[in-house]
Amino acid sequence: MDRKKSSLEVTIIKVASEFLVKYFGVKAGASILRLLMKRTTIIFSNVVGPAEKITLCGHPVVSMGCSVYGQPQALTMHYQNYGNTVSITLAVDETQFPDCHELLDDLVESIRLIKDAASLHTVSSVQSN
Repeated sequence: MDRKKSSLEVTIIKVASEFLVKYFGVKAGASILRLLMKRTTIIFSNVVGPAEKITLCGHPVVSMGCSVYGQPQALTMHYQNYGNTVSITLAVDETQFPDCHELLDDLVESIRLIKDAASLHTVSSVQSN
């Protein structure tokens, strides 16, 4: 997160956005941004949540989930970290992914394989020390 904050990406996007709106107007700036978004196929979002459980108006927050609506991408994946759990939210275009349940099953299996591989690596590095 600190690396992202110190990168020039945010500054460049801000300057480019202000330039587009100032010289071409709001509608032209919005249509150019929409055109750029239409040419991407997938968007990943990794939102770092609080490390500890929180309350809202005295009520415990059990989980958090976020998503977007109206984006032209065929697949949008949000990873949210909350406490010691990670939630994954998928938004899919049904014309591109007619069997979204198979996609979810494949994602679950992939995460299980990654988790197993990470635990084997941790165990073998502990044993070698």
